[in-house]
Amino acid sequence: MLFVQAASWMEGNIQELLKIKKGGAMLLSLIKRILVKLVSFTLSNFTSLQTRDATNGFRLFSYKIIKEFNIESVRGFTFSIELLAKAHRYGYKITEIPEKWPVRKQGKSKFKYSSIFFYLRWYFHIFATTFIK
Repeated sequence: MLFVQAASWMEGNIQELLKIKKGGAMLLSLIKRILVKLVSFTLSNFTSLQTRDATNGFRLFSYKIIKEFNIESVRGFTFSIELLAKAHRYGYKITEIPEKWPVRKQGKSKFKYSSIFFYLRWYFHIFATTFIK
């Protein structure tokens, strides 16, 4: 079974996520940029997770993954990293593709700093299960 993960920092990507664009809605706070880079760096370099952008929620899950894993997350987009952590734990093949989406011209991100605490459980789960197969 397959788990497809979009990647912001992959060759072929048209988005420069971490560059601040004047007047654009893609302005990311310094704290969020640091967190995204830190999480992605630590998971891709210190675990066996097969993605360089674990914080990117744009994913394609096989039907089997959706049915096989009970989703425990109840806040925000935490279910996305939960399913990534579980797919990693049980040895599913995780494939990355470059994301291609335009810079947002209106609206705003639904990211909430308070949701970070709910993501931490799955972040540490990936570390804890890296060597358990």
